[in-house]
Amino acid sequence: MDLRICRYFLAIVEEGSMNKAAKVLHITQPTLSRQIAQLEEELQVQLFERQSRSLHLTSEGLMLARRARELLELETKTLEELNSLKSELSGILTIGTGEMDGISPLLQIIKRFRVLYPKVQVSIVTGTADQTREMIENGIADIGLFLRPANVHGLAWRNWKHTERWIAVVKADASCANQECMSPVQLENLPLILPYRHSAQNKVFDWMGKSGSELNIVGYSSLTSNGAAMVLADMGVNVAIDGSPAYEHPDLRRIPLEPPLETDILVAWKERFPKAPIQEKFLQFFADSLGDQIGEIEH
Repeated sequence: MDLRICRYFLAIVEEGSMNKAAKVLHITQPTLSRQIAQLEEELQVQLFERQSRSLHLTSEGLMLARRARELLELETKTLEELNSLKSELSGILTIGTGEMDGISPLLQIIKRFRVLYPKVQVSIVTGTADQTREMIENGIADIGLFLRPANVHGLAWRNWKHTERWIAVVKADASCANQECMSPVQLENLPLILPYRHSAQNKVFDWMGKSGSELNIVGYSSLTSNGAAMVLADMGVNVAIDGSPAYEHPDLRRIPLEPPLETDILVAWKERFPKAPIQEKFLQFFADSLGDQIGEIEH
């Protein structure tokens, strides 16, 4: 399977039909159908469920679509890195991150970096910690930002002493909405919506001095937008990291925790020899910008 066939396959996925994809690709529909049939034969899987007027991806097709996109992104990044070796630094700096307040100072550093290297473009991809790690391992993301505690085994990383504050997010009309702060005792009998990651849940359990079985946990959320939506639906109180625009909704209230619950950020990347020029330059610029706020490199 070559990259040309990947492009053909993804064109069908995006257009939803062979005819439309063939027009976009400027090839005939029989030629495209033959290429996909050969691909299915080569992989020994069925990629599409063929219906009268539409195509639907099979589970194998969904998996291939995800990997094909990664392959094409990796091709683009590889060509950019090769070009940057022989010319002014350019290309796309891809940063994977969760939802956190640290994005704001990060963007200020990126802004100054682009003053030095104006041909550099920046792509910030928000996702779960597992998704960010997968992007780094697959060479799609140059750098990832993780909230501690995080699994960065096998990656190089530095601790960023940027304090991320945990809060309780409640409905504006909730009986506790006017509280100046929320303590473990005040939260322990309320319906709770917690982070999806077990390590983040354990951090909350340690702060509350309770195990999960002792609390009224009604649900979990991997993204703050979903957590906010669950609160708006009157499902419960979301205990989460502050800093998400989703929590600025007029029908929500953000209440600090007392005693404060805080965490730092890990900046992680995959060691490559030699490093990609854009990754190497930015990591050094990032560390220089933060000074003593950034820890030593660890593995």
